[in-house]
Amino acid sequence: MVHKIIAKNYYEELFWSQDKLICGIDEVGRGSLFGPVVAGAVILVKNAPSTLLIDSKKLTSHELMMANNYLVKHSCYAFGIASHDEIEQLNIYHATLLAMQRAAYNLFSICKIRPAAIVVDAMPLILKNSAYADVPVYHFPKGEDFSSSIAAASIMAKVYRDQLMVAYDKSFPGYLLGAHKGYGTAQHQAALAAKGPLFMHRKKYLTSAKQQANLGVIYAKQASIFC
Repeated sequence: MVHKIIAKNYYEELFWSQDKLICGIDEVGRGSLFGPVVAGAVILVKNAPSTLLIDSKKLTSHELMMANNYLVKHSCYAFGIASHDEIEQLNIYHATLLAMQRAAYNLFSICKIRPAAIVVDAMPLILKNSAYADVPVYHFPKGEDFSSSIAAASIMAKVYRDQLMVAYDKSFPGYLLGAHKGYGTAQHQAALAAKGPLFMHRKKYLTSAKQQANLGVIYAKQASIFC
């Protein structure tokens, strides 16, 4: 259900005051030209420091790692991924929802305490036909600004996806994936113009006619990240 938030951590305070847990879910990578979209699901300890947990896009690299290191020690967390193929097949909106569902199910399978509620940034996550269909889901815009749980999920998902891009950079030298993380920067566009797209590029995101024309040849030659 959609709710207009009037205060930071409205739902956290509500459920923590009842000694209940709440799960935050957010994604990163929707606007990237390359690779998967990644969702994080995080259950914070009660009264986690909200000053540390803000929108991941507003944190420096150092602050991001500080927050992530805190969360590794003081939360229960998991990730869900939707691949570049799933993004092409489903569209980015539905692939993002799929990644969020996977993150939630992965988290609930390892966390011993069932959350009393789920908060999600903007997207109407649905867990029907699952063992968690009765857990209320609240979604609202600018979730990272209004919920430490959502901000935590955003931070952990970003660090996880950034690390994936650094690993892919080693498999695909010359594309500078570790620097731009797959987004459409000038660096990335220059690499695409010079080398053509990789099989993990999202075909529908590429705007150049030359890029589109090269895809068939590129896909035929590349079978995995180890090629």
